Order: sequence, then structure tokens, then C-alpha cells
Amino acid sequence: MPRGSVPVLNQAPLPAPPPETRHGTADARPDAMRAGIPDRLRLVPEGFSWAAFLFGPFWFLFRGLWLALLIWLAVAVLLAALRSAVPALGPYAPWMTLALMLFTGFHARDAERWTLRRRGLPMQGVVLGLDEEDAMLRLASRS
Repeated sequence: MPRGSVPVLNQAPLPAPPPETRHGTADARPDAMRAGIPDRLRLVPEGFSWAAFLFGPFWFLFRGLWLALLIWLAVAVLLAALRSAVPALGPYAPWMTLALMLFTGFHARDAERWTLRRRGLPMQGVVLGLDEEDAMLRLASRS
């Protein structure tokens, strides 16, 4: 387009941006990854977990994160005891609950990776992909 000219409005529309690329971690036994057969491979996505935010302890229970569930329950009981012991905290009870829910949503994936590492499936690397299938294909092409 020459300098100083006005752009034509009836030009072809710009192409849509590419779909958002998601990333996560691949957790598997190191010897299995070297052999090219990821035994008990788990892909753990990064980012906020809406399911953990909304369903809290049930999300931990469904994922089999028993120790993280016990820690979450201990914190919830501690907050409830604190609210009943200090009556001045009464008006802040909903905010304390929201803070616990937000903390759960932001750190649920970290708790899942921590549990997998305790079970002998350490993080093997970061995988990028459009979805879980694409991430698995990229991981397979790496080894």
C-alpha cells in the first residue's frame, strides 16, 4: 500500500488466530521414558483448576490425592475453629472460604504433581499441545 493512502475496508478478513496452545508436565518413570514406553504416564495441565476451585475436597478425592485432601481438610477445620474462637472474624468468614477455594484452584495441579512424585512418577518435562492428544503425540515424537 502506498504511503499516505487510505486502506480499503472491503479487504479479505484477517485469518483467525491459532488456537490457544496448552501446556503441562509429563510425569512418568525415568526408565520407562528412556525405553520409549511411558509406563503410567500422566499429563498434568498447568494453570488454574476450575474443578478444584468449585468442588475442593471432592476433586482431591476423585484424583486420589489423599494426603493433599487431609491437608485441605485440616486447613478447613482450622479456619472453622478460628472463626468460632474469634467472634470478630464472623463477617470475614465468606472471604476466608473464598481464599481457601482460590488457593485450592491455583495450587491443585501442584498438589497433583507432588503426589505423583511421591508415588515414583517424577516430572520428565514440559509438553506443549493444542489438547491432550496433541501433547501425547509431541511427547512420543521426542523420545
